[in-house]
Amino acid sequence: MGNKDSRPVSVPVHRRQRAKPPPQPAVRQSTPRSSPGKTRLTPPPKPPRAPRPPPPESHGHHSRSLPLPKRRGRHHGKNQKNGHVPNGAGRIGQTGNLSRSMSNFEVSGAMSLPRTVSDTALLGTPPTADMGTILRTEMTMAFLSRGKRELELGGRAMRILPDALLSLWDLQVLDISKNKLRQLPNKFRRLRSLETLTLNSNEFKTFPDQITDLVNLISLDMGYNELRTVPKGISRLARLVNLILNNNNFAELPEEVLYLITLENLNLSYNVLDEIPEKIYRLRRLRGLELNNNNLTRFPLGVLELFNLEVLNLSFNKIGVVPEDISRLGNLSKLGLANAGLTQLPDNICRLTLMVELDLSDNRLSELPAEFSRLKLLRKLELQWNVFEDFPEQILQLRGLEILSLHNNRLKFLPPGIVGLQRLKKLWISSNRLTTVPSGVCELPDLASLHLYDNQLISFPPGFENVSNLPDLQIYPQRSIIFG
Repeated sequence: MGNKDSRPVSVPVHRRQRAKPPPQPAVRQSTPRSSPGKTRLTPPPKPPRAPRPPPPESHGHHSRSLPLPKRRGRHHGKNQKNGHVPNGAGRIGQTGNLSRSMSNFEVSGAMSLPRTVSDTALLGTPPTADMGTILRTEMTMAFLSRGKRELELGGRAMRILPDALLSLWDLQVLDISKNKLRQLPNKFRRLRSLETLTLNSNEFKTFPDQITDLVNLISLDMGYNELRTVPKGISRLARLVNLILNNNNFAELPEEVLYLITLENLNLSYNVLDEIPEKIYRLRRLRGLELNNNNLTRFPLGVLELFNLEVLNLSFNKIGVVPEDISRLGNLSKLGLANAGLTQLPDNICRLTLMVELDLSDNRLSELPAEFSRLKLLRKLELQWNVFEDFPEQILQLRGLEILSLHNNRLKFLPPGIVGLQRLKKLWISSNRLTTVPSGVCELPDLASLHLYDNQLISFPPGFENVSNLPDLQIYPQRSIIFG
């Protein structure tokens, strides 16, 4: 006790022998850095409580990241000020006061969040980097009460889903598109209140079987993945109305899809389908069918039994011939037959009198059926990239036309009657062989876009210099032009 230093003596700790406690209580103080690295102060039997250390300083006044605890052996997991959130946080229904420091997240009184949760700043960064990021996301989602109905987690580069999401059993709308998901957790099948599920633009190579238990699904989007087939259990989705499977690797239409008799919209575009089974007629409620950009070599005859179809897209398939029986699809309002290997159209296409939009571009058409003028409701007609040498006179009777595209043909003459199409908003006739333009084209009252470039124009009618007020006017390049 004759040592002049008032600090307690540090007793070396050997591997198999623990030093006896000093006879008197000692005040614990920090050991200087110059002390031996393997010395330890043995606490007295009942040491006084050490003062609570101050919280770590934040980097910036309002940082969105929470201070995360370091693992410290058996002390890890204690609910201290700087500890982690307990596992039971997900069972919190209401809080009186919740303060998430350094994250601009303050709640006073009963907790209330909007019914639609889509604030990515609130949810933090994508839970892919480390456990701390997952913890922050799970903690935030744990405070979502069961009254929430919609959740948007798209574009967050997630490879796994936060566990807290799987407890939101009242969710009706969930968007987890544009991530890096390859599978779904087994508990995902618990989200049986889901009506709309968006999983497009992920990395699924197999269709998640968990989805077949979501019996209340109305809309399912699995586009932009790498799917080749669907499970047999998909037929359990007895309420499914919209099924989107575009941009996958389907080589054939899965037979299981043909049992989804409630379907109204089916999108299988941008796959590698060789044919469509005739049994597609089972889907009698279909109103929209998109089969464009596949490998079809003939018109799918089973489609002709889908009498409720309003939208049919067969563009970018080499079907070659459109059957006369297409007239049976009397409810069609939009028909896509672009780049379909067509050289002529069936006369009966003129019986589709409810047609509003018709795309016949990028074929080898040189004329239209004689009764084409019966399509009085047409608003949009695309005939670009064909081989028309003469302007189809039937078009002049389509007084409701708003968009007419005839660019990249072989037209030499534009009839004066075109000025009778008073509702035209877009007239695209570039890349032809025109030498002049009819007087009055520039006076069409609704015209906003006029493309005349890459022709052989040598003159314009009087007053045409006033068309410069059009929002979209493209004339050049041309030869030398004389106005008037």
